[in-house]
Amino acid sequence: MKKKLKLRVNSILMAVLMVASIIPMGAISSFALISGDYEYSIVLGTDKTAKITKYNGAGGDITIPSTIDGYKVTEIGKKSFENCAGLTNAKIPDTVTSIGEYAFSGTPFYNSLPNGEVYLGKVLYKYKGKMPANTGINIKDGTVSISDCAFQSCTGLISVTIPNTVISIGVSAFSICTGLTSIKIPDSVTRIGKFAFRGCTNLTSVAMGNNITSISDSIFENCTALTGIIIPNSVTSIGDSAFLNTALTSIIIPNRVTHIGLWAFFGCKDLKSITIPDSVTYIGRLAFRDCHLDLVIKAPAGSVAETYAKDNNIKFESNTAPTKRALGDVTGDGKVTSGDAIAVLRAEAQLKKLTAVEFTAADVVKDGRVTSGDAIRILRYEAQLIPSL
Repeated sequence: MKKKLKLRVNSILMAVLMVASIIPMGAISSFALISGDYEYSIVLGTDKTAKITKYNGAGGDITIPSTIDGYKVTEIGKKSFENCAGLTNAKIPDTVTSIGEYAFSGTPFYNSLPNGEVYLGKVLYKYKGKMPANTGINIKDGTVSISDCAFQSCTGLISVTIPNTVISIGVSAFSICTGLTSIKIPDSVTRIGKFAFRGCTNLTSVAMGNNITSISDSIFENCTALTGIIIPNSVTSIGDSAFLNTALTSIIIPNRVTHIGLWAFFGCKDLKSITIPDSVTYIGRLAFRDCHLDLVIKAPAGSVAETYAKDNNIKFESNTAPTKRALGDVTGDGKVTSGDAIAVLRAEAQLKKLTAVEFTAADVVKDGRVTSGDAIRILRYEAQLIPSL
């Protein structure tokens, strides 16, 4: 009986170790196909949508298909029609919600378009030509996305109105728009690309919509006049360098955020106060380096934020009592499972640093340490081999 029990526990533990050792690679996102004049990819996990990646036709006056081989065309990829010397006109279907940078560069079609905002289908693709000083832009109602680099380096842009039909703002869409002083992002927007407002050195006011889930990498980097921002409750992650070298003085991280990226607030020399919830499980290296000397991190006792503050010699203030967790519930999901055993093993291997609350939950054998012995006991409990922890 004891031998069978030992073999069963060992087999469970081996399975957990194998899972824990797998490096997350992510699913394969797409693969290339050819249909007529078009090369395209299908993004796996989507509802039968395709992205055109290259055009191999002779050009002329073309209508880009709304479907290819039964897949709805939603994206035209970067450089996909670039330098097509025979392309004189292209009709974009309303299914397209994203057009990559340089998609039509070097074509007679693009060269013939007038200066100013270039709309292709429902996409604001580019501001063409040199923008005059003191320009205000009212984006056309019905527009669904603003492409990558659409207004990049348009230093004459001082204001922009975004309609509530826009769902996506591309990478570097407004970067280095040094005349832009404020921006209001409607609730319809669910995604803003990295670097979107980087280098907007006179941007002082940002109103973010309530359906954005991620503050992308470097989105406000070097917005040196930005003194305050309210992060909406919909946000779950803050990217690398998101607020690097801004003039923020204080900020509150909402309760759904779990991730604060590398250098997220690096160089915010006026930042004196930041409130971080215990939902945050990761704070990246140098996230608060070179901030104000009197910076205070306010967070629950026993949280990742407290550990980070103490490890980096940042002043800490507890704003709540420590969160209590059941013995064995290392992940805090209200259950004791193999996921908790994995967390213990990762901690023993120094792949994860436990907070005080997590450590107390993980030390199921109550010997003041967190080891594989605790993981084995958790697995035995999950397998109903022992009645309690």
